[in-house]
Amino acid sequence: MNDMPKAHGELESEIQARILRYLRRTFPDAHIRKNHSQGRFATGGIPDIEMIVDGRAIFFEVKRPGGRPTRLQQETIRRLQAAGAHAGVVTSVEETQALLAEWGILGTGGGVDGD
Repeated sequence: MNDMPKAHGELESEIQARILRYLRRTFPDAHIRKNHSQGRFATGGIPDIEMIVDGRAIFFEVKRPGGRPTRLQQETIRRLQAAGAHAGVVTSVEETQALLAEWGILGTGGGVDGD
């Protein structure tokens, strides 16, 4: 499947799914998890995606293009960073790749082409 962005009106869940596919292909030995923000046991402010790879904790808050994190999400990201984790806000696979490169985190899997 192609992981390039669709029209501007796509759902946040669609962006999350593409990012998760990319991460799972690129980091096949990593712990990768989609956090759920709704339901009885949900914790507010926790980023949408968590990944642990090579002993590093990484968190991504996924937004639609033009979307902004809430104050609680911003504060959670700040606290994760203060604790030594990598955390940021992304709107696409490309932004995810850019942050990972900035953080010096390189994968071993198959990139963005195919599932």
